[in-house]
Amino acid sequence: EIPHAASLKASTIARAAGTKIIYNPAPWNAEIEVDEIGADFLIVNEVELAGLIGSDDQLPEGVIVTQGGEETLARIGGVLYSEKPPSVEPVDTVGAGDMFCGAFAYQVAIGAEIREALCSANEAAAQSTLTLGAQG
Repeated sequence: EIPHAASLKASTIARAAGTKIIYNPAPWNAEIEVDEIGADFLIVNEVELAGLIGSDDQLPEGVIVTQGGEETLARIGGVLYSEKPPSVEPVDTVGAGDMFCGAFAYQVAIGAEIREALCSANEAAAQSTLTLGAQG
């Protein structure tokens, strides 16, 4: 929801500072060149993934795909991860993707292993769906 030019500028500053870049191009816009960002981790949902790779069924390196209550898929460091989120009865899914991204970013920032970061992000996103609204 941030203009692409701002995301590109932020990624340039972050890369120069030697920090990891986590990019979530939502809502999806096919005109965005995600490769320009140079993200270490690109977080998309299954619809956004289709826009990113088209009919190719190979998950690109550095991409994390959230799929609601289905497994979160990721290809990081040549390893393919498939992590099932907790089973919940969602009340409202608005903001779940944002919660996933924030929780994943936090885990990366504190040095968590990828599997741990994905599981923690899945848990946070699932919990965020248990109440109405995206902000408490």
